Amino acid sequence: MFKTAQNDKVVLEDIVDQAVSKGWKTIGLIRDSSSFGEGIAETLNELGGPHGIKVVRTEKFAPDATDFTAQMVNIRNAKADANLIWGLPAPAGLAQKAYKQLGVTGAVIQSHGIGNQAFLDAAGPSADGLTVALGRLFVADQLTANDPRRR
Repeated sequence: MFKTAQNDKVVLEDIVDQAVSKGWKTIGLIRDSSSFGEGIAETLNELGGPHGIKVVRTEKFAPDATDFTAQMVNIRNAKADANLIWGLPAPAGLAQKAYKQLGVTGAVIQSHGIGNQAFLDAAGPSADGLTVALGRLFVADQLTANDPRRR
């Protein structure tokens, strides 16, 4: 079986919907500096703009980063309502851990790029209660029998 993840715009639309429902107006973005993270701030501002939602701080990290102290201090100082970590499994998990260790406030959301065990191994207990923008493929066995995405 081959499945592809939803595209970034679909994920960001869902994140904006959640921000609207929660009353979040400001978002801090911590993103992968590779092509995976390109255009995320711009698309988030485009989609969120009509709702008064904007990215107030963007921090980047290398795809092989292991230390997120500088990025998280800057994000913490931005005091956004919510913060989006946009990265791939292991580094995004380490970023999640740093988020908790450095006392960043505001809700935290992870992108659809983290859906595997490597993220959970890197993040450990810091992932408890985390909001993740994942497709239904990861919970296919929990879908109702008549859901067309279960096939």
